[in-house]
Amino acid sequence: MGRTLYIIIALAGMAYLFSACSEVGDTMQPENEYGSLSLDLETVQPNRLVITKAATIDVNTFSVVIKQEDKPVKSFGTFQKLKESGTLRLEKGIYTIVASQQGEMAEVSGQPFYSGQGDVEIEANAFAKPTITCKMQQVRVKVELDKALIEALTSVPDDLSISNGNTKGLHKFKIDEETGESEEIYIRPTENLRLSFSATEKEYQEPVIYNELLKYKDEKSPVANDYLTVTIGLATGETKTLTDRSANRPLNLKVTVR
Repeated sequence: MGRTLYIIIALAGMAYLFSACSEVGDTMQPENEYGSLSLDLETVQPNRLVITKAATIDVNTFSVVIKQEDKPVKSFGTFQKLKESGTLRLEKGIYTIVASQQGEMAEVSGQPFYSGQGDVEIEANAFAKPTITCKMQQVRVKVELDKALIEALTSVPDDLSISNGNTKGLHKFKIDEETGESEEIYIRPTENLRLSFSATEKEYQEPVIYNELLKYKDEKSPVANDYLTVTIGLATGETKTLTDRSANRPLNLKVTVR
């Protein structure tokens, strides 16, 4: 009787072990269903009409998230930590890699914000080495007032602003009275980027009001990664009418986006 009981217990234990192994097998993929990933990051220079020296962006501080079907699979606080972890082992399939500077991009900021993403296919028993390109996600804007315009006004406009149509997407520039230049800001691009200001003409005390969409000469709107300097000055001849003025002395403004 004792020997029979022992055999029954032994068989029950073996059955449990087989069942457990079967459950683990259902959740684990065979070794030949995995591939390897080694990632690289790069940044592109802003789109500028006037070429100047660009600031160096340290991609090692960027956060990296690897997703599959919008669900995070692996996350790294910095690209440096990802590199230190070595080659990644991933189950075969299509993945989306998102890299960005730390934090969230504000509607208006004093600093550029870079990010980028791309898809990569991981094949079984294969090595993938994609490069994700990150670019500035805002439009950089700086304003310059010509000296002749400043002299034609009673004072430098104190309400010179740019907005993108969003609640928090508004910035009021501070103009240096000596140079006529403003600070540079970075704003989230929309098709509603708008520049506005009001002033008073010195000679006839007439109001000067400007409130128009910010566009290039070809009427295209600025897009992410554009680097703009907006010059506002006086012009003669056929220029866009900005406000009703005295017939005795029309004040023509010229707004150049470059």
